[in-house]
Amino acid sequence: MIAIKSWHFNRVVLLIILSVCLIFMILPLTEIEELKNNQVINLVIHNEKVHYEISDNSPDWVKISKMGNNIQSAVVVSEDWSFWNHHGFDLSQIYLSLKNKILDNRRLRGASTISQQLVKNLFLTHERSYKRKLLEVIISAYMELRLTKKQILEIYLNIIEYGDGIYGIKSAAHRYFNKHPNYLSAREAAYLSMLIPNPKVRSQAFTSRNSKLIDIILKKMKVAKYLSKYEYKNEIDNKFFWEI
Repeated sequence: MIAIKSWHFNRVVLLIILSVCLIFMILPLTEIEELKNNQVINLVIHNEKVHYEISDNSPDWVKISKMGNNIQSAVVVSEDWSFWNHHGFDLSQIYLSLKNKILDNRRLRGASTISQQLVKNLFLTHERSYKRKLLEVIISAYMELRLTKKQILEIYLNIIEYGDGIYGIKSAAHRYFNKHPNYLSAREAAYLSMLIPNPKVRSQAFTSRNSKLIDIILKKMKVAKYLSKYEYKNEIDNKFFWEI
């Protein structure tokens, strides 16, 4: 009996060791350490495909301290409300995604945090599968252990797409508003945040739905106390000239 228990115990330990080894084999350890040490990312577009290269510098990179609070808060409330509190993934959102898929046979929802979106863009493919989602969660959790929240948000804002061929917050702020990101108003920041889920489509033509989405983001910014009631009312009242 003791020998059998010992065999089962050794088997469990071996499986744990193998699992840990496999996890470390899939982790982009070198890349994450470079990002931890404040390396930046250059975007290389070839044959309409985007490649990310870690570099010492990039003319289009904007430090988070130079971005201004509006774009940071607008993106957080629209893309990942619990960003500052979770550890790379949101279990409640993953549960809802799986529940909708299993019970209602709906398409597998993204349920992705900002950290997961960053991991998907930098290290994984965009296929919708349980395997990719699992890798996304594992790498995101590790990345959150190595990088600060501000580092993660800085990288995210500097690499994501804001329109067809428009990547990074510096290019987006200049293209749409001829401004540096530090000087974006709350409404301008909400506009750029509104583009993120579907940048190619939403940037093509401004619709009444786009305007409603911007107002929703602004309301979330007020609820999260990034905007005062006065600032919120001012942004709601002062719509873009193309909205009137």
